[in-house]
Amino acid sequence: MSEEVRIIITDETSGEGTPVSTPRSSAPSTPMAPKNEKDAKKEARAGVIAAGLVAYRELSPYISQAVQFGISQIEVTTGSAESQRKAQFLSSAIGTGTSIVVAGLAGGPGAAAAAAGMAALQGITSALYRSMEIQNQKRLENENLALRKSRLGLATNRSRTGGVS
Repeated sequence: MSEEVRIIITDETSGEGTPVSTPRSSAPSTPMAPKNEKDAKKEARAGVIAAGLVAYRELSPYISQAVQFGISQIEVTTGSAESQRKAQFLSSAIGTGTSIVVAGLAGGPGAAAAAAGMAALQGITSALYRSMEIQNQKRLENENLALRKSRLGLATNRSRTGGVS
């Protein structure tokens, strides 16, 4: 059932064609053979977790894209921007939680803590950028309002306000 595979690398640059590495005959056929049934179960569980992480890594972009498309259609179909914002927040929270869990499975508690820290840093940065964006929008609105008033003559011509000085 088990086949033995030998790979021999030869050095053909020197002209001698001697093997760079030689096969070891003393190496066991399964170098990480479990010592007992408990270890075998642990290794099987680790294999299942590793396979799940690989599947998650490969499938998550497609699932995320489908979910984000559905969320982007909420305001269009229902007219509720608030519902769309809530769905985006929920999707973001689920994505962050999933990242923390995956990091914990792959790297243990330290990796989970690092993922949580990075998620918090990303949230803070996002909030700061959003705040700056809102401030810039307010500033532009104020500038546009001032320009409109000056074009209408409201800022300098008091005769339109009833002659009050």
